[in-house]
Amino acid sequence: MSAIASILERLISIVFDSEIRGYVAEVAELPGCVSQGKTLDEAVENIKDTIKGYLYVLEKHGKPDRWCNRETKKKK
Repeated sequence: MSAIASILERLISIVFDSEIRGYVAEVAELPGCVSQGKTLDEAVENIKDTIKGYLYVLEKHGKPDRWCNRETKKKK
């Protein structure tokens, strides 16, 4: 399973926001990794793109270990 699929399965929170009349998706393990969409499917696709960008920036700056999930951290 890819890193993104693992994050999506376990760590994404998606809620309907009546103020914006759409869905807000957030990844708790990745501070500031938030996206939205008018539909649930759109929010999921948008958060996937946001996660990819977030991980790209971490890797570019030499900090990919910051996104590891809690289970991986406990095994170290």
